[in-house]
Amino acid sequence: MNEKLTVRQVVDQAVEAMLAMGQSPNTVWRAFYPRCTRLIRFYEQQQMEFYDPELTRAYTAMLYAKFHAGELSRQNYLNYLKTAERVDQMFLTGRIEWSCKSRHKREPLPSDFEYWHQKYLNANTFHPNTREDISWVIYKHLSWLLEQGYTDFSTMTEDVLGKYISFCAGTLSPGGVRNTLSYLRKFYDFLQINQAISINYMGFLAVSVHRPEKIQPAATQEELEKILAQINRATPIGKRDYAMILLGARLGLRADDIVRMKLDEIDWQAGQIKLLQQKTMKSLLLPLPAEVGEALKEYILHARPKTDFPHIFLRAQAPFQPLNAGSAVGYTYAKYQQKAGIERRPFDGKGFHSLRRMLAKDMTVAGIPVTTTAQILGHSNLNTVKQYISLDTVHLKECALDFRGIEVAGGVF
Repeated sequence: MNEKLTVRQVVDQAVEAMLAMGQSPNTVWRAFYPRCTRLIRFYEQQQMEFYDPELTRAYTAMLYAKFHAGELSRQNYLNYLKTAERVDQMFLTGRIEWSCKSRHKREPLPSDFEYWHQKYLNANTFHPNTREDISWVIYKHLSWLLEQGYTDFSTMTEDVLGKYISFCAGTLSPGGVRNTLSYLRKFYDFLQINQAISINYMGFLAVSVHRPEKIQPAATQEELEKILAQINRATPIGKRDYAMILLGARLGLRADDIVRMKLDEIDWQAGQIKLLQQKTMKSLLLPLPAEVGEALKEYILHARPKTDFPHIFLRAQAPFQPLNAGSAVGYTYAKYQQKAGIERRPFDGKGFHSLRRMLAKDMTVAGIPVTTTAQILGHSNLNTVKQYISLDTVHLKECALDFRGIEVAGGVF
């Protein structure tokens, strides 16, 4: 918005927008608005009446300094920061779009680091999955720099990058190191183009690392039964979570496809689901098992909030909007795993995607042709299915014979 508004006018508009999106008056007036008054006081201290995004950025930098000095708790810092971001969004766009942060635990970054982090992400069009991966890699790098005493790029030296690469080599797999170097090289290219750095970084980031293939484990039916038993299906959240997990277990759908599923993608009469896969951007037509259909109907008819959104799965609290990303499904699944007493280790491959591997393995054990498994999973290349079939050592030899001479997209395997 180009209109000249006072900071109080922008705050009033933000309050109205929060109420309009379904936030309770109690939350808005007893939490959001009091935090806005801190921003207003900052403007008054600077003797500024009219709203200025640059001054708000100075305000968030001041908040970070207080947090870093121990004068502000982490939770209070994040609350004030989010409030300032929403007021700023109201001024710049005329509306507030509710967003949920990644489930990764992230400590706040200095304002200069966060500025370039977000500017790089906003300057590129990434696939949502890729964007989250890149964001996380950059965030970890910037957090490490903060631990080394850096709060901006002006004092960085080349040897710091060498130390960070050594750190990564000792904590990540070869594939993780490869991705880190690739993502950071592009990030530093962006910083150099925008004259944010002056160091010679290519000697450290232009390193090729071999990425070996790894077979991840599958969930078991016993684990699935324990997880489903933890869900309280008498509640709206329980009905939603039960339906989402069944879609992964019975149809092998990816988490990103589940959160983007729309009401009109279910053909109830034909008993089918037709959707566009986010990873491959190819259509997928699947039968709708009775168990899954009943779970979906129970949620849609008796628990889903009444909104104009076409998406099936929505937040259970206002604002009632689609889940932010597939990570929301993964977080939900992990929550019930913990309740079921299923132990997890970092990067153990036992997340929500393990349900997809479980389905593929069970289909193989049941003697279902590999071509059918590929169709259900939405793979056009049978090579991609091998990772799932490798989980079944008993039938592996038989499946290897099935692969021979089968025509697939791109030629004959």
